[in-house]
Amino acid sequence: MAAEVEPTAESKRTQLLPVGELIAERYRVVAVLGEGATSVVYVATKVSTGERVALKVIHRHLLGDPQVSKRFRREARILAHVAGEHVVRLHDVMEHDGLVALALDLAPGTSLESRLAEGPLPVDEAVAILSQVALALESAHDAGVIHRDLKPANVLVEERDGALFARVVDFGLAKAVHGDAVTTGLTEHDMICGTPDYMAPEQIRGEELTPRVDVYAAGVMLYRMLTGKLPFTGKTPVAAMTAHLTARIEPPRVARPDLQIPPALEAVVMRALARAPADRYGSARELADALDAASAKATVAPVSGERTTDLALGTTELDHSPPGSGAPVSPARVTTSSESEIAVRKDESGRTFLWVVAAACVVSVVVGIWLGLR
Repeated sequence: MAAEVEPTAESKRTQLLPVGELIAERYRVVAVLGEGATSVVYVATKVSTGERVALKVIHRHLLGDPQVSKRFRREARILAHVAGEHVVRLHDVMEHDGLVALALDLAPGTSLESRLAEGPLPVDEAVAILSQVALALESAHDAGVIHRDLKPANVLVEERDGALFARVVDFGLAKAVHGDAVTTGLTEHDMICGTPDYMAPEQIRGEELTPRVDVYAAGVMLYRMLTGKLPFTGKTPVAAMTAHLTARIEPPRVARPDLQIPPALEAVVMRALARAPADRYGSARELADALDAASAKATVAPVSGERTTDLALGTTELDHSPPGSGAPVSPARVTTSSESEIAVRKDESGRTFLWVVAAACVVSVVVGIWLGLR
């Protein structure tokens, strides 16, 4: 059997729909908006109304892949049930010349990923964006849908009336849930789907999923927006996933002490990133409410000279010790120390040890002299 050859960029380009082509007698192609691994997105005009939409069309060279085609159809079914101003709306689903196509809102703006390429965001912008992402998740969860692949690349941000407006896109990896059970879908048979940098521990372990996996991903996004970096990384996808399971997290204000990250907002991040699902916010609405409270909260007074994160928002301490370590969890507050404080403590411990050794030596000499005199 001949090896399968990956289509070149040029061959893919020749597969693009030409400008002016009429799709399923309903939409006319205007321009190419962007390309991804499985699809091309076009700007198209709805013939009957003149309205412009984003037309997401499966790559022609993937027509023989039943998984990709099934993913497109599932995304259409899922989006049909999710409604909310912060979710990109589905208008239509159709086939054209054997290609599966989705007509979606033409959302202006840029991806959050492109904004983060320049570094961390101002605190007020980060809170505004994630609050709206949380509302989008609430809409999805209320419809019985878990996104499962929430990340900055799947969030579009625009300026509207002088404020930032965010919308969540790409529900291609989403799962429909009914009660506490997850329905059988595209990615069963021991397959793990998602983006490693944003996957919750239980998602990595292949356990039963709840909406709290999206809360975790939102927490990763907030951490990155505030600090400019990810809470867990690895040289390979497997290493990144392992870090989510075993590594200790560096609190945002420790990761970026040069930035003015409010303690109350750090508390929100830490609870959203709790390793155990039960320790996170119970819903996207709870996360949104906590963000509102944190943004309204001023500074928190230090306690006993330490930098302390106030957890009056109902958060818990996040201990990213390996499971079963027996580390205590305090519901009162998260206490983090700067590197200088840690260095001082180490220095003090060292000096204490030297004093103990010196005292022991003196005692030994005195005892020796006393015994000799006898």
